[in-house]
Amino acid sequence: MPSTADPPPLKVSTSQSPLPPPAAAAKSPGTIEGTAGLSPTRTTTTGAAGTKSTPTTPPFFTRPRIIGVLVACAFLVLAALGVGLGVGLTRNAGAASVQVSSSSTGTGGVQLVVGDSGSAPAPPSSPAPAPAPSPSPSPSPSPSPAPSSPPPRIDYNESPTPHSSPIPQVPPTPNPGPPCPASSPPLPRCGDGVCQAADGEACNTCPGDCGVCVPYACCEGYCKGPNCHCGTAKVPGGLSAAEVPQFIMVTFDDALYSSMWTNLADQLVLNMSARDATGCWPRLTFYLTNDNTDYTLLLPPLARGHEIAIHTIDHFNPSTYDDARWVVQTAGARDWTTRLIGGGAGTGRNKPVVNGMRTPWLIFGGGEWDALAKNGFLYEASIVERSDAPLSQLGSWIWPYTLDYGSPQTCATGKCPTKSYPGLWEVPMVANVLLQGGSTSLQSEMDPPLDGQALFDMLRANLDMHYGGNRAPFGLFLHGTWLNAARVEVLKFSLPSKPTTILTTTIQQFYAYAATLPNVVFATPQQIIAWMQNPVPLSQAKTAPYLQCPQQPPRGPEVCNGWDDDGNGLIDDGVTKTCVYPTGSFKVCNDVKCPGSYPSVNYLVSNEPPAGAPASWAGTARLHVDANGGSNYCATLNVTNTGAYKSYSWAAQVPLVNGAVSNMWSGQFTLTGGVLTIVPDMVAGNPAVEPGGTVLAAGWCGTNVGGFSVGEPTVSFSG
Repeated sequence: MPSTADPPPLKVSTSQSPLPPPAAAAKSPGTIEGTAGLSPTRTTTTGAAGTKSTPTTPPFFTRPRIIGVLVACAFLVLAALGVGLGVGLTRNAGAASVQVSSSSTGTGGVQLVVGDSGSAPAPPSSPAPAPAPSPSPSPSPSPSPAPSSPPPRIDYNESPTPHSSPIPQVPPTPNPGPPCPASSPPLPRCGDGVCQAADGEACNTCPGDCGVCVPYACCEGYCKGPNCHCGTAKVPGGLSAAEVPQFIMVTFDDALYSSMWTNLADQLVLNMSARDATGCWPRLTFYLTNDNTDYTLLLPPLARGHEIAIHTIDHFNPSTYDDARWVVQTAGARDWTTRLIGGGAGTGRNKPVVNGMRTPWLIFGGGEWDALAKNGFLYEASIVERSDAPLSQLGSWIWPYTLDYGSPQTCATGKCPTKSYPGLWEVPMVANVLLQGGSTSLQSEMDPPLDGQALFDMLRANLDMHYGGNRAPFGLFLHGTWLNAARVEVLKFSLPSKPTTILTTTIQQFYAYAATLPNVVFATPQQIIAWMQNPVPLSQAKTAPYLQCPQQPPRGPEVCNGWDDDGNGLIDDGVTKTCVYPTGSFKVCNDVKCPGSYPSVNYLVSNEPPAGAPASWAGTARLHVDANGGSNYCATLNVTNTGAYKSYSWAAQVPLVNGAVSNMWSGQFTLTGGVLTIVPDMVAGNPAVEPGGTVLAAGWCGTNVGGFSVGEPTVSFSG
């Protein structure tokens, strides 16, 4: 009987040379560098990856500083004359500035504000103004004074200035809706597309017909059942906090490649010793980009119950994309992920369930909501929730909720949904409080800028606040580069180098501490949502199928499933292969067909030939040769796809006697035994050929000697 006891240390097979990590974390299309030839080596894609902006110290005698000194002197002179002035001085030189503000607990704290502070605030109307009150969530008919700036976010996404340009927001039309009815009478016509106010339909009872409320409002009497949950800090299901699981989710964003896996495998995936209230090990969630991901490295996490979710195909900048591109970057990314993992009957592994999405740089919204809803995604996980948000405070944070009634969150880095998306869940990213100097105003959204004991203390303190509060899910949100980096940062200021082992060891220590709390459950977003669809006390949830630990299959011949089947200490050894392209390469199981091209926004799974299409088929080729009667000649080759399927590759052969090729364009070639073999130059362009289509395959020039002749060309196409 398989057991969940600690397995012996394992490692992934390295029988094939592991792929090198990407040379640069390029997140946008760029220039491809490579060499022409029939068998090109793996090339490097370079592009505008961007560099992180670092604060600079301006020269002492700058214009703002000189003006500030003069103004200060004037202030002193006037003050000496008994004249009271209210003067506000702001230095906006791009460096870090220091300001004092109130934390979420009401105690004063010093905060570091990085980068430009924007336009200077208006001077106060009196010499000693009172602090600006928090803005009311309810709309007001009269203009209210601008609220004071919120505490700075700490964001360590891979972008030079991830949120320096505010996301354009269209001011919503106030529509608060009527009070929720006490008895929640039925709404028989809700869902017919017409807002029947006479029936009691309103934005807070039937948002699909009446639109969502502004500000957010959701009547719990009409939002219930497994697929509707209002955005609230209330413990689900009418349960007490003491009864429910304290979920802990740890997530990693971006591609999964060999060097990242090295820092994850032994300590955070394969050999974890901590066990939660259900007896299971910690489970991670990977939000993946297709670019640079090694798909065989996803199999061990999947086999052990970790979750795979989407982070777009190529880590694009969402603020620059139109709505239509969101479908490609969500559904297209999911299609590639499931296609290249494979699975199903006869493979020894299950097909992956990929239902979640987190956006690059946490820039969400716009066409994303439509793309996720129309393509059957279960949840989105990009909206940050701080303890100073309208619905959250220390110890009482918002729970995951559905977007039937829109979102109650602030949506500081993206666009909140402006219409109803029934059944689409939002799993908020609850920020962790850094607790530096006793202040609660500094909060980390991703990649906490700490290590060692300071990191452990921060994680323990935040978990304790969740556990002793309303037990909303606790999250630790990371990038793989957080483990790879030889440094960590606090507000863009580098700390001394720290080895990766300190970070992974600290996470292990945190897991060990969490496992001492009796109601802790290590979970993925899919598991948390499954519980929220039927919230029950932990005593009942322990036996729910969705919280059970996967079990290793019996020993046998090695198959591509993420386990060490034959017991030799290696996972999936001898059952994987590498798909190589001019723009990159990745590993897949032997039973997975390499795509016709490297996955990209321009080559999707939908471009692949359908099931049942032949592996290859013959076409026709037409060769034109101009020998000019001398020792030189030039030729052009056109090929026609006479098959019924779109082709993404082809190979042509031309008998060439006593001739040489000095240069070729549009194609790549080898000349062996008097046969010239030509394949597409995939660096030069897309080789796709529609059924019945004709393309210029190649052109070349060369020299000929006595007895020069060119035979009849042939060509075969493939999907």
